[in-house]
Amino acid sequence: MTVMNWHPVKLIRHRLGWSQAKLAERAGVSRTNITAIEARQSVPSVAIALAIAQALDCTVEELFGQADPQGKVSWAWPPPSPQSSLWYARVGQAIVKYPASTQPMLPLLPDPASPDERAEETLVIACCDPAIGFLASQFAEVTGMRLITLHRSSRDALEMLRDGAVHLAGLHWSNTSAPDENRRAATDRLNAPFTMVRLARWQFGVAVASPIKDRSITALRRSRLRWIGREAGSAARRSLDQILEGRAPPKLIAPSHRAVAAMIQCGAADAGACVELVSAESGLRFIPVHAEMLDLCYFSELAGDRRLRALLRVIRSAKYRRLMGDVPGYSLRDSGEVIHE
Repeated sequence: MTVMNWHPVKLIRHRLGWSQAKLAERAGVSRTNITAIEARQSVPSVAIALAIAQALDCTVEELFGQADPQGKVSWAWPPPSPQSSLWYARVGQAIVKYPASTQPMLPLLPDPASPDERAEETLVIACCDPAIGFLASQFAEVTGMRLITLHRSSRDALEMLRDGAVHLAGLHWSNTSAPDENRRAATDRLNAPFTMVRLARWQFGVAVASPIKDRSITALRRSRLRWIGREAGSAARRSLDQILEGRAPPKLIAPSHRAVAAMIQCGAADAGACVELVSAESGLRFIPVHAEMLDLCYFSELAGDRRLRALLRVIRSAKYRRLMGDVPGYSLRDSGEVIHE
């Protein structure tokens, strides 16, 4: 029997490195029960199912209520070619395929041609956080599972969550003067109950080329600078429009915070809106505008998923806070707090 045909109890037990005897001891049931359940020869009683779920730190639904692993398998978006390498992840009742990028936020080797146990061990987040790779690294180190990070604007990330293509969407419409915008955007776009957890606060502002001497946003507006724009619908674009106070948006568009800094570095633009981290990485001068709240949004029905619970433990850990402590422009003082549920 292939790994994808394994019963979820066997799959999780195998990941933990436990024998059937060890699981039976932890759950307070007989080894015969475990053997029969994993062979799909027995349906456990409610009491046994609860005991096994507690021992494996899972929900009963995860172990005994999932759809057939041979069920729906679909692409999150069309691959660039039929031979594209890919990653798999279970999202809800489906196995989703993702074209494996050569330059993801966290380098990952492609999966084999058919889904294996990694699909059950994978979380997928869409966001534009340039520091998300730190979280993915910690998640892998601490849990042995993986976090696939897809670079998307807040709007596109929310649409992927709505369409069942990812587990979590990173949003940063909220800022110090409009702290409820992330919740408002999710309420407008999602058709089911959702939960929102704070990942970080970051400093958003304008990166400028070193020769530019202006020291304020007002002075930058008055100067004849070449601005680099952001994609329509993104949270960064909305903030840039506010910075420019109704002026026509720049014609040159960058698809990410790092791309803004790169365009300024190479001389294609003089100024652009981005987070402080990428400005510092590129050695550019940074003029702060406001602090933004970066929140993770997910459907509330995912709350019992052990992958999500493991991610939240990492986010709330002292080790992760120490790791992020020296990242320019980031604050984790309320990281892990539930903002909406």
